[in-house]
Amino acid sequence: MAVQLTLPADSPTAPEGMRYLNPRAITRVHYGDSRPNPYAYGYGRRIPTGGMLTLSDNRARRVYAMCYGNSGSLYVIVGGRVAHLDSWAEGYLEDARDTWAREAGASVVREISGDLKAL
Repeated sequence: MAVQLTLPADSPTAPEGMRYLNPRAITRVHYGDSRPNPYAYGYGRRIPTGGMLTLSDNRARRVYAMCYGNSGSLYVIVGGRVAHLDSWAEGYLEDARDTWAREAGASVVREISGDLKAL
């Protein structure tokens, strides 16, 4: 099953060709240890996070951050293209990260139930 990417809905400010990951494609959220940041100053276009998403094609993908200021954008690579995460997906990832921190570094896996898939 192919992973569906979506265009930003009615967003005149979105860059041309920018794609978002369809939240219905996410089946599992995993958070564990992150890989080291390869950029000396902490900013960059492909900063690995501790997050992983399993998508509808049953492949796990690392979540990366693109950060050039005080805030970053999260994304995964799907079919060689950047697929940005929307606020729903970021919320699930943040919940898994917070649980991971509370449980002293134990890996966290969250199955995604019907509430996210109903969007």
